[in-house]
Amino acid sequence: MLNDPLFAKTILDTVSSLVLALDPEGRILVFNKQCQSKTGYTWEEVKGQFFWDILIPEKEKSLLQSEFRKIRPGGEGEKGHRFENIWLTKAGEEIIVRWENTYIADAEGNLELVLGTGTDITDEITARETLEIQTSLESILYSFSRDINQFSEENWEIPVNRSLASLSQFLGARLGMIFDFPGFLNEVTMLRSKYKYREENFFKSSRSDFFPDLNWRLIEDKLCENQVVKISGSQITEIPLVDYKPNWVLIPIQKHGNTTHVLSFYSDDFLVPLHLYVSYLVLFADLFSKVWDRILFQRELKEERDFLTKVMETSEEAITILNPDGEIVYANKSAEVILGFTQDEKYKLKYNSPKFMHRTLDGRIFSPDDQPFAVVIRTKKPVREILQTISWEGKKEKVISISGAPSFKDKEGGEIEYVIFFISDITHKIEQEKQLRESESRFQAFYQLTTEAIWITDANLHRIYDANRAFFEKFGYTSSEISSLQNIDLFTEDSWKLILAGNLTDQIPIDLIAKKRDGNLFPISAKSKIIHDKGVVQVAISIQDVSHRREINELRTYNREMTAKNELIEKQKEELVSALDRLQIAQEQLVLSEKMAALGQLIAGIAHEINNPIGAIQASNQNLRSAQMGFPQRMRVLKEIYSLIDYDTLDEMMELIRESYDTMEFISGLEARRQKKILIQKLEDASVKDAETIADSAIDLGIHEILLKYGRILNHSYASEILEIIFRQIQSLHMSKTIQVAVDRVSKIIYALKNYSHFDQLGKAMPSKVTDGIDTVLTIYQDKIKRGVNVIRLFEAEPTIYCYPDDLIHVWTNLIFNSLQAMNFKGDLTIRTFIDKEYLIVSVIDSGPGIPLEIREKIFQPFFTTKAAGEGSGMGLGIVKRVVERHQGRIHLDSKPGRTEFQVALPMNLLAMMGLDWETETK
Repeated sequence: MLNDPLFAKTILDTVSSLVLALDPEGRILVFNKQCQSKTGYTWEEVKGQFFWDILIPEKEKSLLQSEFRKIRPGGEGEKGHRFENIWLTKAGEEIIVRWENTYIADAEGNLELVLGTGTDITDEITARETLEIQTSLESILYSFSRDINQFSEENWEIPVNRSLASLSQFLGARLGMIFDFPGFLNEVTMLRSKYKYREENFFKSSRSDFFPDLNWRLIEDKLCENQVVKISGSQITEIPLVDYKPNWVLIPIQKHGNTTHVLSFYSDDFLVPLHLYVSYLVLFADLFSKVWDRILFQRELKEERDFLTKVMETSEEAITILNPDGEIVYANKSAEVILGFTQDEKYKLKYNSPKFMHRTLDGRIFSPDDQPFAVVIRTKKPVREILQTISWEGKKEKVISISGAPSFKDKEGGEIEYVIFFISDITHKIEQEKQLRESESRFQAFYQLTTEAIWITDANLHRIYDANRAFFEKFGYTSSEISSLQNIDLFTEDSWKLILAGNLTDQIPIDLIAKKRDGNLFPISAKSKIIHDKGVVQVAISIQDVSHRREINELRTYNREMTAKNELIEKQKEELVSALDRLQIAQEQLVLSEKMAALGQLIAGIAHEINNPIGAIQASNQNLRSAQMGFPQRMRVLKEIYSLIDYDTLDEMMELIRESYDTMEFISGLEARRQKKILIQKLEDASVKDAETIADSAIDLGIHEILLKYGRILNHSYASEILEIIFRQIQSLHMSKTIQVAVDRVSKIIYALKNYSHFDQLGKAMPSKVTDGIDTVLTIYQDKIKRGVNVIRLFEAEPTIYCYPDDLIHVWTNLIFNSLQAMNFKGDLTIRTFIDKEYLIVSVIDSGPGIPLEIREKIFQPFFTTKAAGEGSGMGLGIVKRVVERHQGRIHLDSKPGRTEFQVALPMNLLAMMGLDWETETK
C-alpha cells in the first residue's frame, strides 16, 4: 500500500501543510492540494514548470535561483534547511511561507529531489508588523505628551516639531505640518507655519506635484465636519482606509466643535498603511488641541495678571494684603501715601500697630473686635465701606473707607490664606459731602426764600408735585390746592402753546405770560430742567427775574461738577472690585488646570487598557457578523432536513450546544494536529462521513473531547449538515463569551477610574474600607504594573473605619506610584494591612534601591524632591503627611537597599479621637 501512487497522492492531499517537491533543476514534481488552494494554480498549470517562474516575485527570483543552485546533498543539506520566502499567487497577491526542506540524494550522492513542507504565516507576520507599528506610534505620542509639559509657551513648538519629525520619518512622509484654519494647502502656508517638518530635498520637484489644484471649498466643508481628508494626486477620495494609499492626509484639529488648525502629511508613498496610523494622527491632533487650549489660557491668565498688577500699582486707592496674623505682605504705592508708612517699614507693620490711631468718625476709640481685619477673620465674609479716622504723629487726621474680603487656600473655602483690603482716603470726599449738605441746605433755603417761583411737575407737564413759597405768593394758590393744580392753569393759551411746542427748555429763557388764581396775568422769564428723583423723570420750572439768573446758573454748574466727581469715585471703586473678582476666577481656573494636568498623566495607560478589550470586542463582532451572513443558507438547509430529524436527535443537538459552552478546550500547534489525527481515526472507525472536515471544526471549537458522545448526530444521514449548523451556533456563543469577558474588563477599569476621580467636597469623615481605595489605585496603574511588577496583596485585615476616603486615595496614589518609579516599574510591590492595638496599619513595600539616609529627614518637607525637572513638585509626600496627620495617624519610613517600607497607621476610632459620636455622625 505504501508503494501505491494513489495512496501517496491521497496522503499528500490530506495533510494540512503545503507540500512541494522539485527536481535538481528546480522543476515542480509535487504540488499538493494545499499548495493549489493557497496559490490558485492547478496541478496542470505548474507541472514541470520552474517554480521561481510561477511562484516567486520578480524582485526575489535571481537570489532564489542562485541559492537553489548551491544546494549539495550531504552534510547539513541532508538534515534539511528552514527558511521563509514570499510566494506570488495567481491573483497577484503575496503570501509569506515558512519552509522545512529536505535534500534527497541518489545512491551516488547526487541531488535527486528537494522536498519541502510549508506553512502560510502571512497573518502572523502581518499581525507582528501591525503591533510594531502601533507600539512605535504610541511611543511617539507618549513622548509628545510628556515633552509638551516641559516647555513654556515661548518655545513649545520645539516638542511639536520634534514629534512631527518623528511621525513623518516613521510614516515615510516628506512633509508634516500644522497650519491655521481656514487656510490653503500651498507653499505659502507651509513656509508660514511654525509647526512643520520638511525633507531637505522636498522642493526639488515641481511645486504642483505637491500642491495640486483642488476643490478647497469641499475640503474646508469636510474639515469643518471633523472628517479626515485623503487626497491622491488631485483627487479627494472616499476609498476605504485599508485599500488606499493617499499622497496627502489632512486631520482637523478642533476646539469646542470648531476646526482651528489642520494636521497634514505628504508622501510619495507612505510606508505604513493608512488604516494603521490615521487614528494615531487623530490622537496627536487632539493632544495638540488640548495644549493649544492650555497655551491660550496661560496667555489670557498672564494678561489678566499683568492688567491687575497695573491696576493695583496705578490705583489711587490703597491696596494691602495681610496674612492671617495681620502682617502686611503687600502694599501698593497708594497705600504708602494714604497709610503713611515708608517702603522700609511697611512689611514690619500689622493692622493694629500703635502707629495707627483708629477712631470712629465721632472721635471714639475704634473697638479691636470691630476692626475690619478682625471681622473678616472671624466671619470669613467680606466687609464693605467701614469708615475710620486715622492719625499718626506729626500728620493730619484722615478719614478712610475700608473694604476687604478673605482669600481662601482652596476654592471650597475653609482656611483663610490672605485678607485683601481696598482703602480709600475719603477725607476730601467727606469734606465735599459736608460742603454739599451745606450747599443743599443753602439751596433749600434759597428754594424757599427766593422771590422766584419754582415748582416741580411730571414729564408730561400735567401734575404738579411741589412748589416753593414764592410760587404760592406769585400765583395766589395754597399748598392744599397743589395736588389738583395743573400746569395749563398757570399760563395763557398762547403761552401754553409755546410750551407744548418745546420752547420751554433749560437752554434759553422764554418769555411767557402767567395767570394767577384770580385770573390776573403777569409776564415772566421761564426755564425748565429735567431732573431724576429716585428713577422718576420730572421737570423743574422756574420763573425768575433777570437779576437772579447768574446766581442760579452758578449753583447748577456747581451741582453738576459735584455729581460728576461722585460718579468718577464710584466708577473707580467698581473697577477695583471687578478686578478682584476676575483674580479670584483666574485662581479657580488655575487650580482646575493643575488637576486636569495630573489626570492627563493617566490617560495613556487607561487608553491602552481599554483598547485591548475593545479590540477583542471588535474582532468577535466581525466574526459574529460573518457567521450571521451565512444564516439564510443554513436555514434553507435546516428546512430541507428538518422533517428527517427526530426529537431525540434534536435534544442531542441542544445538549451538545449547551455542553460545548462549558467545556471548550482550545489547543494549537503539534497537540492540535495530534488530537485531530486521533479524532479522524475514531470518526472513521465509527463510519462517520466527512471525518476530516468534522475533526477540523471540532478542534477549532475546542469540543473534540465531547463530540464522540453524540453518536445519534454523528451517524445521522445528514450528519455533516446538522454539525455545520451546530458548529456555527457554538462559534457564535464563543464570540459572545469573548465579548462579555472584554466588557467585564472595561467595566472594571471604568469603575476604578470613576472611584479615583470622585472627590467629596464636603470633607466629612465617613465609614469606608481602606482596601477599596488601594484596589482602585492598583487598577488605575495596571498598565504600568504589568510591565514587570509583581504585586503581593497581604490584606490580613479589611475593617470599615471612619476616615476621609478621598484624601486617602491620594495617599495610596503617591506611595504606590513612588514605589513603582523607584523600582523603574520592575520588581516586587507588597501591600500589607493588619491591626496593631487601636490602629489599622497599611504598609507599602517595594524592592527598589532604597532612600539614602541623608535625605530621609527631608522627604516630607514641602518642595523637596530628587526627581528631574518636570517630573515632580516635591509636594507629594508633604501632602501625604498632612493627610495622615488629619486622620490623627502617623507615618513611618524604613529603608535599605532592596527594601523600602512606608508604614501608615490610621486610628480605628477616629471619631472618638475627634470628640464626635459614632451614631450621631452615622445618622
